[in-house]
Amino acid sequence: MAIDKNYLEKVERLAMKVDVASCTEEERFLLEEIKVNLQQLDLVKSATIDMIPVVSSNIVSIGYDKIKSIFKVQFKNGGIYSYLGVPEEIYTAMTTSNSVGKYYSANIRNTYTCIKNN
Repeated sequence: MAIDKNYLEKVERLAMKVDVASCTEEERFLLEEIKVNLQQLDLVKSATIDMIPVVSSNIVSIGYDKIKSIFKVQFKNGGIYSYLGVPEEIYTAMTTSNSVGKYYSANIRNTYTCIKNN
C-alpha cells in the first residue's frame, strides 16, 4: 500500500496537537508509526532523482538515488511513486530487463515501502 504524502502532512499537523502523556499505549504506538512514516516522507522529499525514459506499455520513466536507495517510477496514467530501500542492483537489473513493467511488478511493487508522490 502506498503512503500518500498529502495525507501524511495532514496527519503530522494533527499529531503535533496530541498530548502524548494522555495517550493510551495503542495511541502512542500509532504516533510512533506516524513519526516513522513522516521520516520516510522527508527522505523522499530530499532525494535528487534524475528520471530516464523507458520503453513500456505502462511506465514512462524511472530513476534512482544511489545515496538514499530510493527508486522512483512514473506511470503513463500520471502516477509517480517512490520506493524506499531498493538495492542498486535491483534498479540496474530493471534498466536492462526485457520488460520493465514485468520486472517492476515482480521485484519492486509490493516488496518495498512505497510513497505516492502525487
